[in-house]
Amino acid sequence: MRDITKDLGAANVDCHELSTLLWNFLGCSLSISKTEITFSKPGAPSPLQIVFTKRHSLKSVLCSPELSNNEIEQIKEKIKAELLDKSQISIGREVVFSSFPVNGFFKFKNEMQILPVPAGAPKDLFLGMEHPFLLEFEYVTSKNHFINSYRRSQKATRNSTILALFLEGRIIKRQPRALGHWVLMPNTATGKQEYKILPEGYGYDEFKAVDTSFSRTAELSPLTEIPDEEYYSRWGMLHTKPIEIPISLSNLISKFWQLPIQPRDQFFRAAYWYAQAHNLYLTSKSSSYLAAVMAIETLVEEEKKPAQCPTCNKPEGKGPTKKFREFLEKYAPFPSSSDNGQQIRTQLYELRSKLAHGGQIFLEDADNHSVTMASTQSAEEQQKMEQVFRFTRIALVNWLESYPSGEAT
Repeated sequence: MRDITKDLGAANVDCHELSTLLWNFLGCSLSISKTEITFSKPGAPSPLQIVFTKRHSLKSVLCSPELSNNEIEQIKEKIKAELLDKSQISIGREVVFSSFPVNGFFKFKNEMQILPVPAGAPKDLFLGMEHPFLLEFEYVTSKNHFINSYRRSQKATRNSTILALFLEGRIIKRQPRALGHWVLMPNTATGKQEYKILPEGYGYDEFKAVDTSFSRTAELSPLTEIPDEEYYSRWGMLHTKPIEIPISLSNLISKFWQLPIQPRDQFFRAAYWYAQAHNLYLTSKSSSYLAAVMAIETLVEEEKKPAQCPTCNKPEGKGPTKKFREFLEKYAPFPSSSDNGQQIRTQLYELRSKLAHGGQIFLEDADNHSVTMASTQSAEEQQKMEQVFRFTRIALVNWLESYPSGEAT
């Protein structure tokens, strides 16, 4: 098979988009290894193969003699028209949910806009639950329906995930899955309460997932901005008040999208685990805590070829506890007056190790909540939970703000 990557002009395309395009063109695909996918027409030999790197970026596109020059030219034209054409810009729109009501708007250039759902859309009547709001963003569209949907969804996921890190409370983007839940519903005819399984979902008649312009905000007030030091140090805000934003929000969004590709993906993974920590908080404190620590571990630099002990051949580099502690010391330092910061950081990671290796689970996950409220162990676990949430978010935000400028790709 010969390499036709340059012939197709595919060297800089998204490998997931290219896979979708080739599947649309030929009809069948088969994963033959962790880094190779073949494409063919139904019932025919596989004339085309994509090879990926270990980081899942495109390495090469190979073809066999069964693929005609005419078909190669057709694929080249489709790549040009459906993947490389950047001339068409659209506005994507997603309903996202917050534990704080969204009563105003925020906009950063054409990258992102936050605003309430329209007046006639369903809204949450219960405090501390999920309040719907609109997340709007600009993205490059594609003539290919599947690729266009992928681009819109990917941008929505990226933006909602970093917002879950930058903003207070929980920010949730629901996945398009048909999940059912047991719910308590009043029967207006009988006056009795009934339990039913109902599918998860949200929407309203005027909703448009793709538009030509951002929604108007002339009748809305900007979201209240809070100084960063105050915003990222407070904890347990009442959910009865509208959502507020840090003064640096525009800068943080800008820094994220200006990161080189690999650090951007790395930071997104860290933000993902922080968001999962919030999502798991009500169902499993143990899993929530682990997810928060994983967010930090995602950004901790690995040592390159650490020296080995000549006696036992084990690495002599820094252990995971020390690397975790040093990361927090650098990006989430305690006030200079605190003399037990190192001990607290060490204890946070020790709890992570017990949870990860099955040595412990949070008392609230094992016992009835009403019993654990008066428990000393439960109080200590709750304190560590609050600490790991606060330190993780501060550390991730500071890591992003300290990343050198001018290195974007």
